[in-house]
Amino acid sequence: MECWVCHLKFPTNRELKNHMGPIHGTLKVICPWCPNERTYKRVTDLRSHAKQSHSHQLAKYPGDLITESNGIWFSLHPEGYNRLVPGTEWGSNAATHARVLVLEWLSKTKHASKKKDNWVNDWESLRKKGKSFAPTPDALFQPDYIETETEMTETTPSGYSPARPKIDELEVEYISLAARKIFLCQGDSIYAIHLRDTILGDPKAMASIARKMGVQKTEREPTRSAEFPVASPTIQKQLLKFVGLEQKYLENIRELKEEERAMKPIKRKRESEPEPPQVRVPSPCTASSADSAEIPSDATTASTAISIHLPQPKSKPIGASLSERALNLLKRGCLPLFPPARRDWGTEQATLRCNNITVVWPPKDWQEMSPDRRLLSWEYTALTLQERMDQSKSATIERIDLLDKFNFLALPGTVEKNAKKTDHVVRKSRYYIYEQLKNIVSSNSGDSVWIRMLERSCALRDRSTDNSLAVVEDKDIPIRL
Repeated sequence: MECWVCHLKFPTNRELKNHMGPIHGTLKVICPWCPNERTYKRVTDLRSHAKQSHSHQLAKYPGDLITESNGIWFSLHPEGYNRLVPGTEWGSNAATHARVLVLEWLSKTKHASKKKDNWVNDWESLRKKGKSFAPTPDALFQPDYIETETEMTETTPSGYSPARPKIDELEVEYISLAARKIFLCQGDSIYAIHLRDTILGDPKAMASIARKMGVQKTEREPTRSAEFPVASPTIQKQLLKFVGLEQKYLENIRELKEEERAMKPIKRKRESEPEPPQVRVPSPCTASSADSAEIPSDATTASTAISIHLPQPKSKPIGASLSERALNLLKRGCLPLFPPARRDWGTEQATLRCNNITVVWPPKDWQEMSPDRRLLSWEYTALTLQERMDQSKSATIERIDLLDKFNFLALPGTVEKNAKKTDHVVRKSRYYIYEQLKNIVSSNSGDSVWIRMLERSCALRDRSTDNSLAVVEDKDIPIRL
């Protein structure tokens, strides 16, 4: 093994790496969280630094983010790095996370020794050299390359004219996975992106959202007194491009504004006249005699100037309540933390399909079954669906885990499942979380930070039953609390 810089020879690749790293800086990597550029000669040194100084940020990412193979994406010299250490695949989660972190770091630091274009060119050079890199979806990576955008004004039906947002000026204000909302801010403007339920079944889209949660500015959902629909396809495209999501997942987008900033008062005055009393008109168009305020006789003459304020129509309350957020969590569940909520099954039946098998639930005339028979039918159906989902795990999955996974199939009046003594701790923890969520739904009061923690955990939950849950939800089977 020969050093391509000083031409010294070494018996093993390991000794060559020990030479190239400290002597020539070939394995030098940057810390993506330090505001000023900070480099390390080896990935092991970067990992020790991240655990000590950035443990909070590091905990948000998978454990393989800072490894020797994935260090190629943090490397200042990725071509030389690749000659010593095989890099991770281009489209892997760890590689995508690393590149996004480096690009975010480049957008914040002012004294980087290597410009953004050089980083991108080096990555693309690796990709073109014949390595078996899988292409990364445009929605996850391409938006971060955009430098400038042309401003454009679009007028909404309400008469408000928001400017087209520049992608490099947007920031993540707040994300709620349970409520399926993403709030982006640009100066004083806030855009609320409402997403469809189908996004929960796309791991790549959820991974993209999870990355954005790491840079959100606040821990609470923003509120404003007025909101305006964003109907412009151009603006919608820009906002979706920033978060890295496809149009098919979009429900709608609204811009949130304070009411007094959304519409300024209309005033008419004469400088020679004294200041008259203000008269508030209940509606900007018409007012009935019952609603009209009395106007003093000295203010009714033609020469009197009247300052008229036209208030906006009352806007709908913005932001999900604690009760709604807890209910959304219960509908989907978040195993292994807590199961999906049980449903109030009646005569309505749902057709569940999984890998060429169809199950109609609940069974016909299930009300005539004994409690034990209902439990047996529930367990048999759950095992049938589990085998179709993943046959390798169906033989090893614990009974308590199987029934919790398909908790939404439990029929009213079913005998309670018995857990082993070894399962009591897991069972109790799930029960207490489940019961606390039920209490929040009924009382609309509780710890918002705790709800926030559960919403973040949903990014890693078991999604294998999402298709069945979507069918149940479409049938409007109510939650049984």
